[in-house]
Amino acid sequence: MLASADYVEVSESEWKALLPSYGHAAHVMVYSTWPGRFMDKYEHKFAVSMQLRFDGTLGFPGGMVDSGETPETAAGRELAEETGCHDIDVTPSNHVVTHVSKKTQLCLHLFAKKSGTTAFH
Repeated sequence: MLASADYVEVSESEWKALLPSYGHAAHVMVYSTWPGRFMDKYEHKFAVSMQLRFDGTLGFPGGMVDSGETPETAAGRELAEETGCHDIDVTPSNHVVTHVSKKTQLCLHLFAKKSGTTAFH
């Protein structure tokens, strides 16, 4: 696992300049307001979609951006492939942050998309 110091936050113009030469991965956090109680004990306000990754950690659906794809298109495609949820449209306005590592030549794009509770059933 890479140290977080390897990655720095970059602007849209900075990561777009790296499109031809760097790899890009995009992930999306799908969330919903969902007031209630968990196990009748713990108060909660939101539901967040996460999945068990291949390495045994929890993460958001996502993967590599294919040639000719935008990060938001890739995030939506990966969400559909990994969860079967095809009705959530990820757009540029859902962008949260992009980090880049010069060491690995990889840009990591994170999107957040609010959804109804049906995405969690």
